[in-house]
Amino acid sequence: MSLSLILDRMASRDKDFRYMATSDLLVELQKETFKMDSESERKLCQMSIKLLSDAAGDVQGLAVKCLPLLVRKVQTAHVEEMVDRLFQMVKTGKDEERDISSIGLKTVLAEVPQSAAGTTVRGLTPRLLDGISSTSMEVTVCCLEILHDVLQHFPSLVTSDLPAIKAKLLPELASSRAAVRKRAVACVGALCGSLPEGLYAEVVDHLLAQVEAGAAGGANATLTAYIQAICALGRGSGFRLGSHVARIVQPLLRCAERSTAQGEAGMEVAEHCLQASEALVARCPDEIAPFITQLLGLGLGYIKFDPNYADDDDADGGGGGGGGGGGDDSMDFEDDGAADDDDDLGGEYSDDDDTSWKVRRAAAKLLAALISAKPDAVPDMFASLCPALLARFAEREESVKADVFATTRLLIQASGSPVAATAMLPLLRAELGRITGALRRQLAQRSMKTRFGVFVLLRELAGALPGGLAAHVGPLVPPVERALRDKASTSALRIEALGFLRLVIDSHPPTVLHQHLKLIVPAVLACVADRYYKVCAEALRVCASIARALRPNPPEPSPLALGEYVPPIYEAVSTRLGALDQDQEVKEASIITMGLMIAHVGDALGERLGAALLVLLDRLRNEITRLTAVRAFEAIATSPLNLDLGPTVAQLLTELCSYLRKSSRALRHASLLALHALTTRHARHFSAAHKAEVVRELAPTLSDADMQLAASALALCLSLVEADAKVVGPLVSEHVLPPVLTLLASPLLQSAAIAQMQALLRALVRTNASGLTFETILSQLLGVAGGAEAATGSKQRLSSIALCVAALCEGASDAQRLETVERFKKGIGNGDQQSQLLALHCLGQIGRQMDLSAQRDALLSALTATFDSPAEEVKGAGAFALGCIASGAVRTFLPVLIGQIASAQHAPHHYLLLHALKELILSADDTALQPHVSQILPLLFAQTESAPEDSVKTVVAECLGKLLAAAPAAALPELHARLRHDAAPMRAIAVTALRFAIVDASSGLDTVLPATMGDFFALLSDADLKVRHATLLTLSCVAHNRTSYLVECLPPILPLLYEETAKRAELVHQVDLGPFKHTVDDGLELRKAAYEAMDTILDSCAERLELRAFIARLAAGLTDDYDIKLLCHLVLCKMAVRPACTPALLGSLDTLCEPLRKTVVGTLKDNAVKQEIERHDELVRSGLRVSYLLAKMPGADGCVKFDEYVRMTLKQGKLQARYELIMNEVDGADDGAADPMVL
Repeated sequence: MSLSLILDRMASRDKDFRYMATSDLLVELQKETFKMDSESERKLCQMSIKLLSDAAGDVQGLAVKCLPLLVRKVQTAHVEEMVDRLFQMVKTGKDEERDISSIGLKTVLAEVPQSAAGTTVRGLTPRLLDGISSTSMEVTVCCLEILHDVLQHFPSLVTSDLPAIKAKLLPELASSRAAVRKRAVACVGALCGSLPEGLYAEVVDHLLAQVEAGAAGGANATLTAYIQAICALGRGSGFRLGSHVARIVQPLLRCAERSTAQGEAGMEVAEHCLQASEALVARCPDEIAPFITQLLGLGLGYIKFDPNYADDDDADGGGGGGGGGGGDDSMDFEDDGAADDDDDLGGEYSDDDDTSWKVRRAAAKLLAALISAKPDAVPDMFASLCPALLARFAEREESVKADVFATTRLLIQASGSPVAATAMLPLLRAELGRITGALRRQLAQRSMKTRFGVFVLLRELAGALPGGLAAHVGPLVPPVERALRDKASTSALRIEALGFLRLVIDSHPPTVLHQHLKLIVPAVLACVADRYYKVCAEALRVCASIARALRPNPPEPSPLALGEYVPPIYEAVSTRLGALDQDQEVKEASIITMGLMIAHVGDALGERLGAALLVLLDRLRNEITRLTAVRAFEAIATSPLNLDLGPTVAQLLTELCSYLRKSSRALRHASLLALHALTTRHARHFSAAHKAEVVRELAPTLSDADMQLAASALALCLSLVEADAKVVGPLVSEHVLPPVLTLLASPLLQSAAIAQMQALLRALVRTNASGLTFETILSQLLGVAGGAEAATGSKQRLSSIALCVAALCEGASDAQRLETVERFKKGIGNGDQQSQLLALHCLGQIGRQMDLSAQRDALLSALTATFDSPAEEVKGAGAFALGCIASGAVRTFLPVLIGQIASAQHAPHHYLLLHALKELILSADDTALQPHVSQILPLLFAQTESAPEDSVKTVVAECLGKLLAAAPAAALPELHARLRHDAAPMRAIAVTALRFAIVDASSGLDTVLPATMGDFFALLSDADLKVRHATLLTLSCVAHNRTSYLVECLPPILPLLYEETAKRAELVHQVDLGPFKHTVDDGLELRKAAYEAMDTILDSCAERLELRAFIARLAAGLTDDYDIKLLCHLVLCKMAVRPACTPALLGSLDTLCEPLRKTVVGTLKDNAVKQEIERHDELVRSGLRVSYLLAKMPGADGCVKFDEYVRMTLKQGKLQARYELIMNEVDGADDGAADPMVL
């Protein structure tokens, strides 16, 4: 439809024409191709605004919908004209016109493009301030609402007007009109996110002065507004309010105390005092710490505040509390009728007039905030919190009871917090009887919501104290049975009750529930027949748990009569298993349950077993259920019952072998595991043809395309060889060995696959499989090294071949082993370089497995001769072989090695001998090393002092680390003493040795190392750059591998760590390269190590961090070099998806948004090279990702600066398409399609 026709019909007298024309315009505006000339833009804007005054409400509604679309497509001048006319209608129009114009103006402001926002907002703001002073309350309210949107959406555009806005808003908090006060509070909350420190402090001072006056006896209505304003500040800019917390808390406490004496008149004041306290606790957890006891008393007092209801439990009086009944709407600070004059009740009291529940709800939320914000203080609060919460289970208002349950759940969950678990678990166990008793009484209630909440709490208890409910299960069984059988029970209640029951069965000794099964089983089976698929699936899972509990350790006899329980459970599960017209979740649950039943009580099924196996076979052939069925058959095959699967085995083998050719990796892997289980326990049912089929089908999976599959296939082949080497041996030679040898040459070969490969070769030799003699396999292995790629063979390939040769020798006879050693010993001095390398690696690996002391002199002579080889690879391989051989006979070879290292005669080979010593120390058993530690330590420290090379220092540090792990009592004092050594290299080696010790350390270090951690990490303040760098690397290693070592020493370490993240000007210098100068930052690697350590500490012990200081260093890193920015982005991404970090991040968004904005809008020079362009694109992509993850946090839109950055920079302009792509990627990752952490 043409634009002129639309305009004509929009001006028609006929309402229907106007409606249809406006509807057509709405459709046209949504098209990307819709274009207008300047005159058409003007006419459309005028007509759209004119229709806001249309007599037909539906036309008005369509006109409002057109405005945000129109504002994106017209020129800035027309946008300003639209805003001007809309504001005039707000200010001077009639009531109906004012309301619709206000809505229209707010929709325009929400969609105004960045190009038009500046002039539009700067012109509108002074007029809004003028409108606030209007004598009409309706105009004032509308102007305040619009100003709130301006402050939220465009904080950076009203900077020059901030003093005037502040001066205009603060008096409105004392307005006699509740509607005005309500909007003014919201505006103050939005304003303070963008105020500079000076103006912010003035606002806080003003609010505090008014609250102080109110505490001394001011009017409740205005006092409530000022308290609400403080609450708004806490929610919107809590991090900035932290410095004022000490001044705020006491007036709030006094106001709450004063409100108690005013009865119902003070309820609203008490409620908002508690809401403000909750906001302070949630947003300023560190600053609020000194007032925890007082706030806890406030919450505990008011949680039982119920002046209109007499209860013996609450007879000691009240206080009040309530953490925020306002929801998420920032404008909803005051009830609509808050300003109405109190009416005389005039008659009997009604519960409908009782608002004290708001106070109790607020108190419950304050207590919840205290638990969440200060988990380390929960053990101290537990003694007073737990009884108070249990007493409030009798709460008569259901919404308050739900909050009490939620607070109790947080209290129970605190027992899992690393900082509180040790102290909390004993406290929780001591109160377990009272808690379960109180919950049991609540299960007698009729309310479904109450009973649902009780089961949620019971699940938390069972999870927090595995096995701890054993003494309390009996009284809980009847309420569970009632919840499952009661026809009035909701599906959600049944699912929660079933979940609790399953958790109890799985986490407690089976005997706990044996006496209650007669009551439980019929109720569960009734749920199996439930029509709702989620109830049915959960009931089937409970049946699986019951089957395990009936006989937890088959084939041991069950203490129960299986014939009483197994048949009814089987019939119920079988009915679901045989039905085809049901949900996928039910199908999978029935398959898993039947599999577990057969695995645990299959011998009690009798003739039913064959029928069940046939149905499972049918499900195995179904593409939808085959993966689940494969896993069920694996459970059946691994059952210790050794059930006679009979003819099922042949069909099962055929199906499983066919699945090895499927594209689904999960299906192939599950099939390999199931085949392995069948081979291990049921090989007697395999015919020769079956074995041949399995070997042929597993062979294609032996490739480096999937190393996990290859390892599983090798394990399956090993089980076949062990079951029948005579039949399988020739098949392995024909089908398996060729791909194994190909895999052996792969650089991707991993330890798990190598271990299975070694076991297979060892078994082939020991079983003397037909056609696979020791000599045959050895020649094939050595042929891999001499293949077409031998000239470019990697060290990885040689190492893999040597490991397999050593495994082969383990299975061979003594004569064959000695002959092989002689063969390789001769190969050291003869042949080409590749043959020498292979011989040295093989000798080394064989020497690890067997004692070659008898050939000490000959081996020493041959191996040390390689040190003079012109090839560096041969020298290194010789040192490796010498160290490995020595590790197999420490007493014989170690004294010789020590003597040669200390001897000046061998000085040219000094470094190689050290490498040999390192291999000996790393490969030898700890018990073999311990007697020699006192000889090795002085030698290693002497090498540090005499050798300046970094390579020598690294070798020495690695040796010292292994010695520390092997003999901590002897090595730790020596290393500890070197921490104060005058030479910086010695200090660096001492702290680096700790890093190597931690990686492979056994629990023997746990008793001695934690006490010394503070001394090691004190080197973060060392004057030497390399020492600090080594200490940072060690800190990351300890945080990753031995987090418990940092528990006590982390607080003094963190300030030193944060100091290392700062960029230091004295470490930056320029290097003159002739035509240009190059800037070198010697501190870059140090900062990278520091940020990597922060990343590791966040992963391992985030609960011990003061997150605000942590985030402050990340904000500084966002302005650093490229590598540092990427690290900071990664850490912020991790924090953004962790709920525990959300409050601290919300409080710091203001400091993060500007460096993020500079990163994503940054540009390159025109002459940038390809590498610079790629790095820049990666950095922008990383910045967009972290921006979106931060924006997804609940409450992120409450930070006005960050919200403006997202709306104006990311969702508009040139970055919009890239940002939407990132959004789709991250949202896809949340659905399992990708990893949201990938940068």
